[in-house]
Formats: sequence, C-alpha cells, structure tokens
Amino acid sequence: MIPGVLRGMGCEVKCEVLARKQSPDLGPEYSEGFVLNAPADLPEGDYLVVFDRHTLPATKERGLWLSSGAIVRVPN
Repeated sequence: MIPGVLRGMGCEVKCEVLARKQSPDLGPEYSEGFVLNAPADLPEGDYLVVFDRHTLPATKERGLWLSSGAIVRVPN
C-alpha cells in the first residue's frame, strides 16, 4: 500500500494505492495499480492518481475504481 492523491472532478483527496512493483529491467517500475481507501462520496468520473512519483489514470464508475491507462513515472 502506497499513499496517493486523487485529482479530478474538482477534487483533490488522499487515497491509498495497491501497486505491483516489478524489476526495473522489465520496463515501468509498476505494472498495476488499484485505488483503495478513497472517500466514498467522490463523484463518478475521470481522475489522475499520483503516488510514489508515478501517475495512473483512473475512473470511478458505479462506485468502483477502474484503472484507465498505463502507470507513468513523473520526470524529476
């Protein structure tokens, strides 16, 4: 579990991200990410999850969080 921030739909709130870390020689540092422990009252729509110098597009749909793109490392 990694602390993260959800940004979108006029909101910016803390969440936690469950992410699968992989060997750096296999490509991106993280291969999967799931939003957990986000406030339940957030509106449905598109968000950007920021965690551990990475971003992940995510969508809240029917109360569920779905990743909607690749995890990308934010350049220093």
